[in-house]
Parts: sequence; C-alpha cells; structure tokens
Amino acid sequence: MFQNLNWDEVEIKINGEYLHHLRFADDIVMFVSNAEELQTRMEELNNESSKIGLKMNLSKAKVIYNQHAAKREIKISGETIGIVDEYVYLAQLKTSNAKLTDEINRRCKMAWSSFGRLHFIFKSKLPICLKRKDYNLTCDDVRL
Repeated sequence: MFQNLNWDEVEIKINGEYLHHLRFADDIVMFVSNAEELQTRMEELNNESSKIGLKMNLSKAKVIYNQHAAKREIKISGETIGIVDEYVYLAQLKTSNAKLTDEINRRCKMAWSSFGRLHFIFKSKLPICLKRKDYNLTCDDVRL
C-alpha cells in the first residue's frame, strides 16, 4: 500500500533525517509541514487502504500541531479527526510543546501507582525475606 503512495517528494528533515512517516504494527505517524498537506495525505492513505480492504479507525486518529503550525480541522470521509495537545503513543507521551518534564512526571505517577498496589505486601506479617521475593517478582512484571 505504501509503495502506491508517492510521498517521497514530501519528506521533511527531522534531526538530520528525511522522514514522511513512521510505521509500527498497525500505527502510523505522519510528519507534514502544514495542515493542507496533512489533509491530502490522510485522504490518500484512506483511499489506498480501502483499495486493499483495510479501513482506518478515524475515531482513534489524532492530530498534534506544534506551536509554529496554524491549526486546521482535518476531515476524512466526513469524519473530523480530533486535535489534541498530547497523546500517548507506544507508551510514550507526545506533546505539542515537547516538554520532557511532562513525560517524566507521567512515568513517575505510573511507578508510584504500581508501587501503591503492592502496599498489602508491605503491611502483611510475612517475614521480610518473603516480602522481598514477592516484591521482586511483582516488580519484574510491571512495565512503565
């Protein structure tokens, strides 16, 4: 499907690399320089997807504009794509203002939440050696 999309001429430079999209499993991130280009690419992607029997889940699609872009509503097949300031993609917070502190705070909250779910172990009357073993097993299963 992506071979049929002629996007090579619309690449943008990000950290020294020319990119137009990233794919991971059934997720796609597109990089564009303006809203009109995004509208065009989303329509092209939707059309090529439908040709091979795939359907885009437009309710999950989101648009993040950076502070330099003029925000514009994007519609595909009559459905409006949501505009957000932040989005969790592949377990990492993506924001329009790229503040790393927001991502660090989010991960710390997740860690404390996981730790808090184990409070019953620490308050139990189990010997400390068993608490430590149980804690280590449980923490190995927790992913941030």
